[in-house]
Amino acid sequence: MAWEDTKQDGDLILPADWNAMVTNQKSLGLIGAPQTFEDADATPTVANYRVFRTANTGSTTITNFEDGADGQEIVIQFNDSNTIIQNNATIKLQGGQNFAPAQYDVLLLSKLSTVWIEGGRSLNS
Repeated sequence: MAWEDTKQDGDLILPADWNAMVTNQKSLGLIGAPQTFEDADATPTVANYRVFRTANTGSTTITNFEDGADGQEIVIQFNDSNTIIQNNATIKLQGGQNFAPAQYDVLLLSKLSTVWIEGGRSLNS
């Protein structure tokens, strides 16, 4: 539902329309709980969500993110110290180097055509 498609009473959005917009945003993964990547998945899906968490029990190198849309931004919260994000032809990271985050670090990526480009990172360990 586009903003201009909502029913309005003056400048107010009616409660039923607000609930519909929130439900729509939840269905697109724009709000709500982060999604956890499957353990040891080197190419996790990022369809329909924005915020993700890792929970790898062993060393795992992520080489690509599947099912992303052009222009999509994703936030990855690292909930382990076993994950490496590989700098390669489909993931371009700061300095052209792999990223080996510690637990509680965060990475922001955006997709430009077929390439994920780093938008920033937060080192919180």
